[in-house]
Amino acid sequence: MDERGRALPRPRSVPRAYRPLRKFLVLGAGISLILGMTTLWALERSGVALVRTTGIDGSVRETHVWYVEDGEGIWLEANNPRTPWYLNVKRDASVDLWREGETRSYTATADTSQSAHDAVRERMAAKYGIRDTWVQLFAGYTDSVAVYLTPRPEAGASLGENATDTHTGYGAAGCPGASAPATTPLST
Repeated sequence: MDERGRALPRPRSVPRAYRPLRKFLVLGAGISLILGMTTLWALERSGVALVRTTGIDGSVRETHVWYVEDGEGIWLEANNPRTPWYLNVKRDASVDLWREGETRSYTATADTSQSAHDAVRERMAAKYGIRDTWVQLFAGYTDSVAVYLTPRPEAGASLGENATDTHTGYGAAGCPGASAPATTPLST
């Protein structure tokens, strides 16, 4: 009220000139939320494993990854060679993988060949379908690295006849272009 007892005009919360901008921002936030939720659905819906690696300082890193089975082993894909879990694997090839309620220990080996990349990409696309296509729109896989996980024997388990050949069957179950890497496991 002013000095004469009249009601003062209410100030507008947003000046009229800014209303189109406000609508644009609300629309942009809504679209971003929808894209974010769709991406979260694509990445985490099912078929996701948790790879546990060890950093240079001894810290543990747990990363959600997609995977495809290949006989006894598992194929993973690092989106690019600078992905933190992949850098950890280059230093220490020992990893744990949690999937389907079970944790197993593996030795990781990178296969940087184009044939391995193409074969793993093809299998990931077949397994994850439209979800893989959606993620490719944002992440891309042009410089991704195929990583093969070979199971390590359980503590106290018998080594068996194939213990010295950790890549028996490597690439045989659906990755015809992939072959055993010419290098030893990723530890340098």
